Amino acid sequence: MERDLKLMRDEWFEFAERDLISAKILFNNNGPTSTIGICLQQAVEKYLKGFLIANGWRLIKTHDIPMLLTEAAKHDKHFEEFIDFGRGLSELYVEDRYPGIAMEQPSREKMREMIEVGDKIIGLLKRATND
Repeated sequence: MERDLKLMRDEWFEFAERDLISAKILFNNNGPTSTIGICLQQAVEKYLKGFLIANGWRLIKTHDIPMLLTEAAKHDKHFEEFIDFGRGLSELYVEDRYPGIAMEQPSREKMREMIEVGDKIIGLLKRATND
């Protein structure tokens, strides 16, 4: 069973890494910041789900980063400090994915900061699941 959880984690991490790479490629090539935000949100979400699944969490279909961070904090308190960031990332995801919600494109500087924080979260997740 533990092996299956590690395999599932690795699959989630692999998909997450694609999204993270996409966000960085878009950022480095002046892509739309809202689209960069969507890719970053997906990367953080999938890394969190992989981490949680590896810790016995039953998958829930959600895009709620603060909820996933709260669940992750049950295993490692360091994740609590990122809940406000997660709220902003989730809002960015919803605002750009669904029409009818007025939003301003995040600045490149704001997106750079978000990528840096996303990298910190992902780094913690990877270290917490080292075999």
